[in-house]
Amino acid sequence: MNRLGFVLYILWAAAAAAAQSLPSNWSFAHPDATALIGIDVRILRESAAGQSFGSEFEKSGLGMVHFPGMELLKEVDQVFLSSPGAKAVRKNENPPFLIAVTGHFAAEHLRQVLHGPHKIYRGVNIYTSGEGAKATNLAALDERTILAGDPVSLRGAIDRRSQRAAAPNALRERAAALAAANDFWLIATLSPEDFKAANAQFAPMASEINGLETGISVHDGFNLEMNLATRSPETAVMLSELVSTQVRQATAGKLDNQQAAEFLRALRIDSEGDRMRVKLALTKEEMERQIKTIQTARAAATAPKPQPKPKVEDNAPKTIKIFGLDDGVREIPLSPK
Repeated sequence: MNRLGFVLYILWAAAAAAAQSLPSNWSFAHPDATALIGIDVRILRESAAGQSFGSEFEKSGLGMVHFPGMELLKEVDQVFLSSPGAKAVRKNENPPFLIAVTGHFAAEHLRQVLHGPHKIYRGVNIYTSGEGAKATNLAALDERTILAGDPVSLRGAIDRRSQRAAAPNALRERAAALAAANDFWLIATLSPEDFKAANAQFAPMASEINGLETGISVHDGFNLEMNLATRSPETAVMLSELVSTQVRQATAGKLDNQQAAEFLRALRIDSEGDRMRVKLALTKEEMERQIKTIQTARAAATAPKPQPKPKVEDNAPKTIKIFGLDDGVREIPLSPK
């Protein structure tokens, strides 16, 4: 084999290895996706923040409320979403999307959600939620994989289920890097407006955003990084100032001075060129202190306030006594009126 052939072989082998290293549920992604989202639900559920939220949920009494599919949510391990955006979609339609949910699902829990009339496509039962152009299709490929999406996207995913994940392009390579370091991550190369649901309203500033990368990790403290690509450097500066103001207003009164100072020291919001950047890094100990502070503030806010004691009227007969008179003490009955 000559040198050129050897180099080409090495490149091909590296590409094949990279494609095989991607999670299996990535094979369901839209081939022309411009937005990818991944959530490691199991890690988030087992994290300190997740357990804190779960305990608060149970204490609130809502944990006693059961609805169809609630048990299924506890069996989810990972969620992967892809969408090409809404460039070619009519205004009254939602953008195409495909969600692949993986976990270990009990058959009886699946039947609580997937039941009733359905269609069959390539041997897979497809159930429908909603009507018309806004309908969402649901299907369980097996006890480990559930798919949800618009009808066309879901059928396309079923067609691709026996295929290997496509070789990484620039978007998937960046997504793979985000997934390796984060428990929740999002990457999009279009404006958020291109992914909004039908009839949804976004803030005017959303149209000034060209792309987004976000990663959140909670398995060792709390780490957040977000990068927004904007249409101009001026927009990046404006957004960074707006977010800084909103964060300070949101923390005011909810954290004591020490906790607020610690939080704001760990937070960095700035801009560089046409990008706005947000970074927050808390150690495990700092994260636990923040959670305890929030829990204490929430408990104080929701604690029942002491009720004033009811006023008891004394209707017993009363008299006025006058002392020092020549004829002794005089008693005058007092009328209740």
